[in-house]
Amino acid sequence: MSSTQSFYEILEVHPAASPATIKQHFQKLILLHHPDKQTAATAKDEAYIHQLLKAWEVLKDPELRKAYDAQLKAQQLKQGAVINGEVDLDEMDYDEETGTFSLPCRCSGSYTIKEQDMETGVDIANCDNCSLIIHVLYDVVDDDE
Repeated sequence: MSSTQSFYEILEVHPAASPATIKQHFQKLILLHHPDKQTAATAKDEAYIHQLLKAWEVLKDPELRKAYDAQLKAQQLKQGAVINGEVDLDEMDYDEETGTFSLPCRCSGSYTIKEQDMETGVDIANCDNCSLIIHVLYDVVDDDE
């Protein structure tokens, strides 16, 4: 396992995966790699188990996951992710049930950004089907105004 893998990659799930899916993958992987199930557990296996546990601890908690997602997006941007374009928030569709804005991508996927993430300063949206990223242009409105 590479130390540069995201918690989503470690648990083999998509970043938009539901909590139930994340839990299911965690349980499957932890059982598969648990030392009691191995004939000859190695230090590498123990390190992997530790990574699984750490990923699960963060992704099972909605607040920790939200903070991790914002950090992950910022890290991807810093690592030179190519911004495919800039889109005004008004051009995106809003889903009140999920609190997300979305825009179709040319690959037939969709760029999505959560309203909660935007409140913490996130201004990039990844396509859920390819590696393209857009910069979402918006102004933060203070509730006190």
